[in-house]
Amino acid sequence: DCSFQNCKDGAVYSTSDTEMKIVNSAFHHCHAVNGGAIYCDSRRETLIKDCSFQNCTAHYNGAAVFFKNEKFGQMVKNVTTSDCTPEKSIIFNAFYPNPGGAL
Repeated sequence: DCSFQNCKDGAVYSTSDTEMKIVNSAFHHCHAVNGGAIYCDSRRETLIKDCSFQNCTAHYNGAAVFFKNEKFGQMVKNVTTSDCTPEKSIIFNAFYPNPGGAL
């Protein structure tokens, strides 16, 4: 239940041993090289649910969310996006770089 605005270098950065749950949160105008709003380098369970991403950008991939590792338990449910770029990789997993594009 948080709101993040005008975040330079993203709003949330998760490391290898962190279990992450982000629920009912809003991200507006967040920017980073990868993972405009959320960068996840965790090997533990990750849940992003009931969140909104507006005007989030990444220089390379993951306008809203960037997952660095392949693992079970990466769950993104009921999120909305608006004006996030790059559009082809709003939710991005580096292990599967071409799963069919945008969210």
